[in-house]
Amino acid sequence: MSTAADERQGASEISLNLELDSREYVSGERIRGVLGVVNASTETLHGNGPGAPDRLFLEAKRESDKSDLSRISSAPFTVRFAIDPSRRQDFEIFAERHFDFMRETRYLVRPVLVHGKTRYEGAWRSFSVVPGMKLAESVQLFSNVEGLRRDLTLVYWGRNRLEHLFLKIRDTSPEGPFIHPTIDLGPIMRVTAPKISISPSGEATILWRTNQDYFARAVYWSLPKVFEHHKTESLVDPDIAGSTALRDRYKSDEPLKPAKQSWWRFW
Repeated sequence: MSTAADERQGASEISLNLELDSREYVSGERIRGVLGVVNASTETLHGNGPGAPDRLFLEAKRESDKSDLSRISSAPFTVRFAIDPSRRQDFEIFAERHFDFMRETRYLVRPVLVHGKTRYEGAWRSFSVVPGMKLAESVQLFSNVEGLRRDLTLVYWGRNRLEHLFLKIRDTSPEGPFIHPTIDLGPIMRVTAPKISISPSGEATILWRTNQDYFARAVYWSLPKVFEHHKTESLVDPDIAGSTALRDRYKSDEPLKPAKQSWWRFW
């Protein structure tokens, strides 16, 4: 009779490693990582295709109660693969596509490969999902879609020894809530409050200070079924530029007026 130890005795032949991009994610962010497989066996590994003999996947659980998370998608974790002996292959994975990580807590995730009757396991990797600290918010209503409301919230959180600005987007409609992927807008200096505004035509504009000398201005097309990045531009600090018009623009309490764009044809 084989035991669990017997099923894992070939671990030296095939090794798995998962590296996540971060140890903390703002709720709604994509949880990206790189899954590496080293095949030191004498057989080629074939997996994640219809009828393929091998399976490569992730397992996840909450750290607080050790409860396993149920899959929310039946899609394969990686593309099809064939890894020859003495070869390594890396795969890009997005864990949130397969598990619900919206609860703000700490999680564990690890890679697993099943080859024949043997199960190979990588080390557990831990990460936390955090709410972020709120800085600004705005609400968008759609005249052509009854009952649809979009909440846009700017929050900040530390990342790579800097404070980053994040945009969280949540839709509420009669069909139920829908959470868009949270966007990392990049570094922010909070000496100047960020601003967010939405034009009647659906152009969402965000303005924030990135460092002592510059601001950034990001524009998104916010349509009923689309939230799409249009452009991001860097703007010199108006005090450094010496422009009265620019200083008035940044220091005014009036909402930002998004520049007119000829993108109305996308409606």
